[in-house]
Amino acid sequence: MMDEIYDLLDSAAKRYPMKALADDINKAESTLRNELNRQDGYKLGLQTAILIMRRTGDLAALDRIEALFNRTALDLPEPADIPTSPRPLVNQAAGLMKETSEALAAVSDALHPSSPGGENMTAREASKCASELDDVIDVCTKLKAYCDLILKR
Repeated sequence: MMDEIYDLLDSAAKRYPMKALADDINKAESTLRNELNRQDGYKLGLQTAILIMRRTGDLAALDRIEALFNRTALDLPEPADIPTSPRPLVNQAAGLMKETSEALAAVSDALHPSSPGGENMTAREASKCASELDDVIDVCTKLKAYCDLILKR
């Protein structure tokens, strides 16, 4: 499990590329390479791992860490994408009802005894359900971000 996380961080660093990343985080390139390759006497710290993810924008290592704890993170909307008047809030609430209804219909269809998988979901049905649920999560996230923005005023 740790090997995979190191590999994901190493891949992110190499794509950045490594030399530029090392400069950006004020670390010698050779030191960064040695830390990512777990050479004797070198340890990759949490701060460096966070800087790698922040600078590269590659969160695959974080996703893997979250999976270890059976958790997932959601991307929050950028502040500029959050409405500042209540009218979009009403539209988002209506959108939430629509998206939730579509997601529940997809799950119900997938689990209906006459569906291709019977009472078990097929991979295709699971993909459709996951897509519909992603839409629900997207609307919920935007609605939550709006409410948080109001609370911060």
